[in-house]
Amino acid sequence: MTVCSHKQNALVGRRSPGRKAYFSSVRPAPVSWTGPAGFTLIEVLLALAISAIVLVAVSMAFAGAMQLREHASARLDQSIPAERAIDLMRRDLKNVVPPGLLLAGPLQSGAFQGGVDANDGIQLYTTTGLITPNDPWADIQKVTYGLQSSSDSTNASKNLIRAVTRNLLATGPEDEDDQVIMSGVESLTFSYYDGSQWLDTWDDSTQTNLPSAVRVNLQLAATDSSSPPPKPVQLLVPLMAQVDTNLLNALENMTNSTGGASAN
Repeated sequence: MTVCSHKQNALVGRRSPGRKAYFSSVRPAPVSWTGPAGFTLIEVLLALAISAIVLVAVSMAFAGAMQLREHASARLDQSIPAERAIDLMRRDLKNVVPPGLLLAGPLQSGAFQGGVDANDGIQLYTTTGLITPNDPWADIQKVTYGLQSSSDSTNASKNLIRAVTRNLLATGPEDEDDQVIMSGVESLTFSYYDGSQWLDTWDDSTQTNLPSAVRVNLQLAATDSSSPPPKPVQLLVPLMAQVDTNLLNALENMTNSTGGASAN
C-alpha cells in the first residue's frame, strides 16, 4: 500500500506539457510579458493641443506673407506710373531749347489750360519730338505738364496731364495732344534755380533765359483714408542749354533786319 500511494503522489505532482500549454493559452500573460503599453488619454490630448498650436502659427505666418505680398504688389503697381512720369519729365527737361531760337518759345510756369492749381504746371520747348514720314513736324515740340481733376468722383486725387503741340507754325488754334500720364496724384510743384536762389515761379517777362535747374516735387495720393500718404517723388534736372542775352539780342536784330530787307 505504501508503494502504491507513493506512485500516485508522483503522478499527481507531474503534469504533461500539453496541459501546461492549454492553461497558458487560457490565462493571459502578465503585462510585463506582452511589451509596452499604448498612449494614454492625456498624452493624446497633449499631442492634439501641440498640433493645433503649430497649425495656427503656420496659418498666421502664411496670412502675413500673403498680406505682405499684396502690399508690395500694390506699391509696385503704384510706383510704375510715377517712374514713367518722372522719366518723361527728365527727358523733356534735359532736351529743353533756349528761348529766342527758331521754333522755340520761353519756359513758363503756372497752370495750363484746364488746370486745378496756380503753380502745378510748366510749359517748355524741347527736342523730344519724333520725326516720322507721316508727321511733317520738326523735332522741337511744346510740352506742357499740369494736373486735372479726376473723373472719378469717389477719389479726390488728380490726373497728371502731358499736353504736346507739334505744329508750332500753326496760324490758328493750336492742336494739343493731351496724354494722361498717371492718376492718383495729390500735388505737383516746380521750383526754378536762377543761379543764386530757388524760385516758385518763372516768368518769361522778367527772366529772358532758362533757369539753371528745375526741381519737381510729385506727391502721390494715399490709397485709402486709413493709410498714410507715400513719400513724395522728387526730381532735380540741371538745364545745360544757356544762351547769352547779347546773342539773343543779336539774333533778334538780325531777324528784324532780314525781315525789313525782304519787305522792301
